Amino acid sequence: EACVPFFAGYAGVTSGSRLWLYHELSAFNGTPEETVAYEKIQDCYKKQGDNSRILEPQILASILATPECVEYYSEETFMKILDGLRKI
Repeated sequence: EACVPFFAGYAGVTSGSRLWLYHELSAFNGTPEETVAYEKIQDCYKKQGDNSRILEPQILASILATPECVEYYSEETFMKILDGLRKI
């Protein structure tokens, strides 16, 4: 159940865009402290450069393929998510 929201938040962090990050975090009504923590994580990704962001879709795809995610989401939804990850 939490796989797609997790990926949306994770994409916001790894995107490097504060606007995208804030958009994704708004769905969770986080505290200001949590927002600052996510900003710091995003800053780490920015410092690591493109190489770290290029590897992230591979990591996310392996998380998505867990039995829990596969069981919860339809095959159609699962394929849409994987297609989206391939475009990153």
